[in-house]
Amino acid sequence: MSTEIERIKEIIKVKGMNKSQFMKDLGYSHVAFLKWEKGAKIGEKTLKLIEMQYNINPNWLRTGQGSMFLSDDKKESTASNADKDLLAFPKEKDKYDYVEIPAYLDIKASAGTGAFVGMEVSEMVQVSKKLIKNAYGLVILAVSGDSMEPAILNKDKIIIDTNDKYTLKKNKIYVIRKDNELYIKRYNDCNNNMCIFTSDNTKYPSIILDKDDNSAIIGRLKGIFMREIN
Repeated sequence: MSTEIERIKEIIKVKGMNKSQFMKDLGYSHVAFLKWEKGAKIGEKTLKLIEMQYNINPNWLRTGQGSMFLSDDKKESTASNADKDLLAFPKEKDKYDYVEIPAYLDIKASAGTGAFVGMEVSEMVQVSKKLIKNAYGLVILAVSGDSMEPAILNKDKIIIDTNDKYTLKKNKIYVIRKDNELYIKRYNDCNNNMCIFTSDNTKYPSIILDKDDNSAIIGRLKGIFMREIN
């Protein structure tokens, strides 16, 4: 029976890609692919990311049983609310037609303890218009900590839509400000002026925002721009 890495190579072949492009589209380094080829374990989070990016049948990817791809309706039914945010970006790129998004990579959207919020832009990142047609209100932030695993990992670079914050959507992920620090959490509920945001990792407490104190919704998660793996 074929291995997971051999099935990944099949995906690359069917998609008409090369290994470097495949890994770049996942937000990974090509070095990780070389490690997989040498026998390094492919983590469950990585397998799920491949499934979501390319509409791959989870059973086929792990066992080789069934068809390679899911139908669109099956893909929708198997994606949880927590995972749907990660489906935000198609990956076909056009380097000649892009928009620019400001990246605040020194500002941590904390997924653990709080981090001090500065305002200086680290760089302007070019993103293909095939991925994002309108960059107005979008920013890239770096994540610090593991409180939102498995949806968001430590050191992920995420895109936040600062325009999408006025109507909160239950179970969606937001960057919020409390006491001049940023956090990335999942919206749970509001009661009067109190809004509850929870962590996916249960060892971390919830955060309550009081609309009357120094707190605010910064924006909603648009997608993961880049992910590092060990």
